[in-house]
Amino acid sequence: MAAWQFVVDLIPNSWVAEGGNGNVLKKDFVDTSPAWSDCSIRLDDVIHSISFVEKTLSWDPNLTIWGDLEKTDIQIWAENGSIDSIQIRLDLREGFLNLVNEIFALSRRIGCSVLVRENLVFVENEDELLSAIKTSRAAIFVHEQSSVMS
Repeated sequence: MAAWQFVVDLIPNSWVAEGGNGNVLKKDFVDTSPAWSDCSIRLDDVIHSISFVEKTLSWDPNLTIWGDLEKTDIQIWAENGSIDSIQIRLDLREGFLNLVNEIFALSRRIGCSVLVRENLVFVENEDELLSAIKTSRAAIFVHEQSSVMS
């Protein structure tokens, strides 16, 4: 992950409703695979729901990627058609406001909640996500870089 990228994970609503947070929130990393283990969300449904960034080549047959790894991207890890994780990284150096709406549209279509990776908090709507973005390390980095360049 680049310093200018803000990361969210999509987590199945059914798992969040059951209070499964403890299985995902590990020290120093986030493992979302337990959230997806008994999930009925189909990989094909998710793949067909992503249209706001271009699909790109992947180096692994279990990884599907949209976008640019150094900018904004979506990564879905899946094995045998079962999803292990959906991660979205936003490039805060470029216009990303429309992507906030797209993230929530996607999460609603596929029945997921949005987890902010940096502080491991679920956000309920676009305003909460924008607030988390504004106070993130990535936003601070981008702001400091633009101040230095000015």
